[in-house]
Amino acid sequence: MRLSVECFIACRIFSISTAKPFKPNDMYTFILLAIAIPYTAMGSCPNINKRAEWGAQPAKSTLKLKINPAPYVVVHHSETPPCTDAGACKNRVKNIQSYHMNTKGWQDIGYNFLIGGDGSIFEGRGWGIHGAHLPSFNQRSIGICLIGSFQNNVPSSIQISALRSLISCGTDLGKIDQNYRLIGHRQGGSTDCPGNKLQEILKTMPHFEPRPVCTCPKIVSRSEWKAKAPTEIIPLTIDPPPYVVVHHSATQNCTNLTSCLKMVKGIQDFHMDTNEWDDIGYQFLIGTEGTIFEGRGWGRKGAHVPKFNARSIGVCLIGNFQIMPPVQIQLDSLKALTDCGVQNGKIAENYTIIGHRQGSATLCPGDYLYEIVQNMSRYNPNPS
Repeated sequence: MRLSVECFIACRIFSISTAKPFKPNDMYTFILLAIAIPYTAMGSCPNINKRAEWGAQPAKSTLKLKINPAPYVVVHHSETPPCTDAGACKNRVKNIQSYHMNTKGWQDIGYNFLIGGDGSIFEGRGWGIHGAHLPSFNQRSIGICLIGSFQNNVPSSIQISALRSLISCGTDLGKIDQNYRLIGHRQGGSTDCPGNKLQEILKTMPHFEPRPVCTCPKIVSRSEWKAKAPTEIIPLTIDPPPYVVVHHSATQNCTNLTSCLKMVKGIQDFHMDTNEWDDIGYQFLIGTEGTIFEGRGWGRKGAHVPKFNARSIGVCLIGNFQIMPPVQIQLDSLKALTDCGVQNGKIAENYTIIGHRQGSATLCPGDYLYEIVQNMSRYNPNPS
């Protein structure tokens, strides 16, 4: 007689726990064990529609979470019409992925999971994968999006039940920390997401964290990259500044810390020795691998677009984005840097973001990067 894997394990557990070989009259205990094992293996997890089941596009690339199990769960709303049946929800998830990848240029759908109005759960990036939903938390959270717009409308009770079940599943599987903290998107970024009605519900749920730690990203200081001393330092005229100006270096990419350090030093040399500027022109620079470098730094007047130098933070993404798009980790670092600036009073809360070409006759920041800037929520088409 062939035994299933569960039956075989049940026999072994019985023999080990009782120090006796399995006998036919022990069948009652055996049956209980055989039933319990697969149930225990499933834990409390609800059904999750896998990527293949909803027809996901392949991810362009994936990164693992830096902190796993994740200490945070971040809840979002899709800010779209709701979906109330399996077919409609499947199509909505596919549309969200298409928008994130094809319009925003992300590597995949931004969320780890999504939940439809009928309570169906869809695998986005999945467990243990770095998301693209809240830059200061992407590396240490599971992002869950409830499909619908919940600024004025209340999510369905079945959606909230599915959210609770999914979080419980994550803790059971060791994918979410047992002492996780639950937050809404708005608590880590300048947004209304997940909507007022959903945010109020989150406040009543276990593990809600009213004051999450919004850590700033690591910034390589001037001393660390061995910057030359500036010949003059002038403070910003308007501080905190109301603008963030995005540039590209129009150079080759740098692919590791060593090559990025060399690139930043080369840019400073060019700006000071050839252009005869007081210092490197930008307040910050971001390498191709996402590392942020301090240029002139917070609160100091830049030399990157004359009309905005005294009232902006100039950020240069290293690479030539006239010929190719920036990588997602550079964009994540840009968002994390601006969020850090707002949280620490270094950038105005109502700031807007623009590309260099909007203030000077130039192709900078390159067509590919400028298209991405135009799709950012803070983009200002008519800066003054």
